[in-house]
Amino acid sequence: KYINDWTAKKTNHTIKDLLDAGENTAQSVLVIVNAIYFTGYRWSVPFDVKRTIIAPFFVSESRKILTRMMTLKYKPFRYGECFRLKDAKVIEFAYAGDKVSMYVFLPTINEGGMSLFLQRFRTFRLDDCITKMHNVDIDVVLPKFRLTEKTKLKGVLTSMGMQNLFDDTAADLSGIDGRRNLVVSDVFHQAYVDVNEGSTGATSDITNEQDASDSLVVPFRADHPFVFLIRDKTTGIILFMGVFNSPEEEGLVEVKDSDDAYTDDNNCGVDNVRKAGQLSLWMGGL
Repeated sequence: KYINDWTAKKTNHTIKDLLDAGENTAQSVLVIVNAIYFTGYRWSVPFDVKRTIIAPFFVSESRKILTRMMTLKYKPFRYGECFRLKDAKVIEFAYAGDKVSMYVFLPTINEGGMSLFLQRFRTFRLDDCITKMHNVDIDVVLPKFRLTEKTKLKGVLTSMGMQNLFDDTAADLSGIDGRRNLVVSDVFHQAYVDVNEGSTGATSDITNEQDASDSLVVPFRADHPFVFLIRDKTTGIILFMGVFNSPEEEGLVEVKDSDDAYTDDNNCGVDNVRKAGQLSLWMGGL
């Protein structure tokens, strides 16, 4: 309880239950906590909460879920298309101060699905795409999402070559207190990301919207699974990387083709809520 309360306080109560009951026992000598969250940053170009709509997110070709979509029209963003990712679209959403940005990689529909896209994504150089991005007026549709991932890393670290750390006959942690009987039982990691309009009342840019010819505006409609990453632009380090497969479960409904697929109403008007949250989220770099 002490560890969970401390973690919750340090993460502004976004991560509350890092350790489950029984994971910290009387035999525990030392607990190393790794919890990281990303929230509270303002966008350089904020979304307006009044322009958030309800629209379908296509989990697959045959299944869609109504969710809250943030929108921006005729705004300049850095944008590109990645040839090595089968012309997937990529857009940069800079945070205030322009030191940290979120990049969204949107696969081309009917290009083999997310699993094939991730195979390509793991083998290409990020800078090959980012350095070729340029400023373009964009018509953006992007889902709001709040994602969390809790992972035990023993299996991952063991597969990467850290077997001795978890082996009570081979571990040597004597540098901690001089004893040779210390061994790591597991490593727990939890990450949290909150992507929303930016702040309450982020409406200052509305009156400054400029008319633009539709032929000059590039649509970026993230209404199907995509990869996102948050990157420190000074160091190039990737702070978070994840795959958004399906909207979070709260307040969402699955719809059929006969249902109303697009509305500006902020209330879906449907009582049956379907659990739909799916997520993969990592911390680290390419």
